Amino acid sequence: MRKIALFTVFAVITSLTSFAQYTISNDKSSITIDGTSNVHDWTENVEMIKGTLGAKIENNKLISIDALTLTVPVKSIKSGKSAMDKNTYKALNEKEYPNISFTLESAKVLVDVIECIGVFKVAGTVKKMKFRTKYSVVNNELIIKGSSSFNMTDFNVDPPTALLGTMTTGDKVTINFNLVFTK
Repeated sequence: MRKIALFTVFAVITSLTSFAQYTISNDKSSITIDGTSNVHDWTENVEMIKGTLGAKIENNKLISIDALTLTVPVKSIKSGKSAMDKNTYKALNEKEYPNISFTLESAKVLVDVIECIGVFKVAGTVKKMKFRTKYSVVNNELIIKGSSSFNMTDFNVDPPTALLGTMTTGDKVTINFNLVFTK
């Protein structure tokens, strides 16, 4: 009788808590890269995002994130201008390092914000970074939004130039992301 009662309590508790593996929805997610040059500001869009996330959700509220990995193929970064795309791929050394990746090391979930520490790998350089994101749970999807700014030279990437050096790109870039994860 006692075993049945313990099993019932365990079943009720586990039914209220959901730990699940989520996959990024490439169609619903977006990442843009914003920067400047001596001529004009620019934006590039990421067309392919691969990623998985392990999360615990209770009553439509995010409790914890146990794992998160993201991969962006460098060739999926598009500006709409082929010359700029080629300069981007060259600056990121796409032939030797075809992907940009992020691996979460830790996450602290607050009311509607996640404080993250993770490792970025860009053009062969690995850096740990801290940043905050907003999140929501809507229709069984976990949505993570935010932005992070850094200098390209932090990752040993020389800001691209064009037109024999007369057009120079600013060092600072801002990554804006809206990531949608589904079961």
